Amino acid sequence: MNDQPTKERRRSKRVPIQMKLSFTFNGKPHEGVTENVSTGGFFVRLPAILPIGANIPFSLSHEKMKNPFKVVGKVVHLKTSVEEEDVGIGVQLQQFGKDQEENFDAYRKVLSDWIAEHSEDD
Repeated sequence: MNDQPTKERRRSKRVPIQMKLSFTFNGKPHEGVTENVSTGGFFVRLPAILPIGANIPFSLSHEKMKNPFKVVGKVVHLKTSVEEEDVGIGVQLQQFGKDQEENFDAYRKVLSDWIAEHSEDD
C-alpha cells in the first residue's frame, strides 16, 4: 500500500466551500451550490449535464462576500453516475471584467480564510 498522496494536477488548492451559484444556459436558469472551489475554478453538482468546452457566465456568492463574483467559466470536467444526484461539472475560471476585480479579491479571501482556519487540522 502506498501512503504517498497522488500528485495534484491543479495549479491551486481546492477547498470544500459551499458557494451559491447561478447561471443561464440555453435560455434556462440554473442554480446550485459548489462542492469545492479554488482560485482557478470550482466543482458543482447539478441535475443537468452541460457540454465540455461550454463557456458560461456564472455568478458565485457567499455570506462573507459583499457582492456576487461574476465570471465566465469553461466546463472542463463532467462527473456522471447512474444515480441522478451524482452528476456534476468541473469549471475553470476564464475571464471576468475589471469591474469584478474587487469581487474576485473577496472570493480569494473566502478561500484563504478557510485555509487559515483549517491549516491546524493538517
